Amino acid sequence: MIIDFDRILNDLSSKLKDGTPDLTNEQHLIKLFDVLKEEYNWPIDLRVRLLQNLTEVKEDVTPHSDSKIIRKMGATSNVSDKQVNDIINGNYKDESISGKGSSYDVSKDSYTLSDLKRTITKQPEKKLYVTTAGTVIKVRSQYGERIAHLNVSKAKTPTDSYLGKISTIYKLSKESGVEVKDKVAPGIGYEKMQIDNLDNHMTEMLRMSNHKTLSLFINGKDTKVDIDGGAKVPGSPKADLALGIKGTPNFFVSYKHGDYVDLSGKELKPSYQQYGSLKTFYTKEFNSAFEGNIIGKSTDDFLETVSRQKDFTVFEGMTDVSVDDKGFIVIHQDKKTTTTKWTQKIELWKPKRFTRVKNVLKKKRSIDAYFMDKSGWAVRRDLSKVPGGKEISLLSIFGKDYNSGKGSINNCHVLMQDSGAFGVQLMTDADGLATGVNIEVSNKGHLMWNPKIYGGKTTFPKFADGYKPYLVARYTGEMDIGWKNGKKILFGARLLVMPKGQAKGKKDI
Repeated sequence: MIIDFDRILNDLSSKLKDGTPDLTNEQHLIKLFDVLKEEYNWPIDLRVRLLQNLTEVKEDVTPHSDSKIIRKMGATSNVSDKQVNDIINGNYKDESISGKGSSYDVSKDSYTLSDLKRTITKQPEKKLYVTTAGTVIKVRSQYGERIAHLNVSKAKTPTDSYLGKISTIYKLSKESGVEVKDKVAPGIGYEKMQIDNLDNHMTEMLRMSNHKTLSLFINGKDTKVDIDGGAKVPGSPKADLALGIKGTPNFFVSYKHGDYVDLSGKELKPSYQQYGSLKTFYTKEFNSAFEGNIIGKSTDDFLETVSRQKDFTVFEGMTDVSVDDKGFIVIHQDKKTTTTKWTQKIELWKPKRFTRVKNVLKKKRSIDAYFMDKSGWAVRRDLSKVPGGKEISLLSIFGKDYNSGKGSINNCHVLMQDSGAFGVQLMTDADGLATGVNIEVSNKGHLMWNPKIYGGKTTFPKFADGYKPYLVARYTGEMDIGWKNGKKILFGARLLVMPKGQAKGKKDI
């Protein structure tokens, strides 16, 4: 039934002396009751229900001091203040929240409040996080692993079950050691988990070996390296973890968090987004070293193909950029000017980016500029089908110094992947004396040896289908990538090597 309330109110007005309906006036409501019967033939049950709704006294609810927290935990504007207060007062039955897709325990599909409380006790520091940014509320381990989550409901009328899930998260947040925050830094926690785990084991093992160095084995393979503990890696190199002697690193690990297979051995979707960004090694030194080389030719060919995509706004021979008096970006090509639809409110042209473009033009004077402003845009190319693709893959996986053949912070000895802490075992001789330490991934994890250091014939690693390396260009508003000695630049795009299963954009070029 389509109800024309404007027409109904007009008809009611004609029945009133002053012509102005007041729906809090009992006499006016009686007239409305009659109008609905005589003019619109409404059945009595609908007329009664409407008047009940109009006369219902709204309960004046004073928001609780924790209301803002509950709102962050998934109580959208469709959840009333009374419902929020009922959650806080424990008037909803606690419901389990989902553990599917968890990086913490892939075998567990859901978590009760009791399960989550027990999880706190399993953390080395008895600490958990509840993160509230975005449309998914997540319970995370002290290292940032996702344990369980709740998708924020968009329903106009939230169910009691949904409110019970919020109740579970709210009660968890009140437990000692649980911190509520918008988000945690990605990846860093996982690396800390491995470092803490290795440090704790190594401390005990060194005590047993009288603090002498130990031979390092990875998954039972002799690395030909001796260590006495962990070592820090400065800056942001390719290596995530390092081991060494007296704090000096001599063995470098690229660490990826997540399971490679499930408990049955079935391959899972890649748990990490990228092997590496070409920005990290696509430098002036890289270009000089590989100018005319098959690697340089292949990356340039890909970028040329990317630049020809119709999604770019192209300005050949761009010489300057400015902002007009209305705030719009103006592109200069010598004496020709083009006023664009862009302003500095969008990511592509924020002040830092604007300054970056100006500085590039000062150095180059003229460039062919390709601008990408479409969030979600991406194209890709299978590196197994590209000349030099294997070399590009290995540079991205192990580091920009891969061709040196020597382990370093930018040429990792091994890539190790696991969702949990690595296994660490002390190795002893026949007399029980400590001789080495073996570090290994679980049966759900995976490792990949650096072919130049350990491969002998530099055999290219084998990849599960989802992990095959793909060259990907995708929208990243604040970044850019240049080629042809910087004469051509993609603004708002980033160049990556990604696992096939994470390569956004299904368009192969």
